[in-house]
Amino acid sequence: MVVVLIIDLEYLDTILVLRWNRTGETIAGVTGQFGNASNLLNFPWGIYVDWSNALYIGDQLNSRVQKYLKNATFGETVAGDPTGIGGSASNRIDHPTTVAVDMNGTIYVCDRWNYRIQLWKPGASNGTTIAGITGFNFHRIVFK
Repeated sequence: MVVVLIIDLEYLDTILVLRWNRTGETIAGVTGQFGNASNLLNFPWGIYVDWSNALYIGDQLNSRVQKYLKNATFGETVAGDPTGIGGSASNRIDHPTTVAVDMNGTIYVCDRWNYRIQLWKPGASNGTTIAGITGFNFHRIVFK
């Protein structure tokens, strides 16, 4: 169990204790199953939650990014090929590791095995390479 103590220095006698719930809830994919159907994932790696609480998942072994709206049971492929086939063409990615989404809904993907960062505009069927160095694996994108 994780316990977090928050101490208000102005009121030292006030301590708020927050406890992490040990029981998890599956919010994307199907527990114990993998595959490339829109309700399944295969080795999910990086996640991102945008301002609308949509969840983006780097579905690594399906070489795609899935977007799950809040309370949805099926995801939508927003980057890569929905069938899970990876590649280096502009409409494919290969083993995404991290996903980030900006305020405009533009998706940035660490396209690990293609050694590049791909930018996907909302609703686009192709990405644009915005960074890449041959032989260098990108693993993470951080917005600050």
